[in-house]
Amino acid sequence: MPPRPFMRRTFEKDGAKMTAAIRAAYTKLHTGGSAYKEANRLGLRYEGYIKVNIRQGPWAPIYMETILRKGSGRILIDKGILIGAVSFTLR
Repeated sequence: MPPRPFMRRTFEKDGAKMTAAIRAAYTKLHTGGSAYKEANRLGLRYEGYIKVNIRQGPWAPIYMETILRKGSGRILIDKGILIGAVSFTLR
């Protein structure tokens, strides 16, 4: 199976947007914003970016044997377990 590094791809594709969001959160903190609220906002945003990248790819083609076995050609999504496991929790 060819590699499909969805998290690395998200960092590469959306890193500039995340950097801008981190800068905006930092500015809000210096003007009296809540650290918890800003950290939560950033985490949820990044969770969304990862899920979008899993769904959209682009990924190496899936093998015909795999398509026949699972009944679809959707890459990284079979029963939704992987995408369902991508979640953010602030502790």
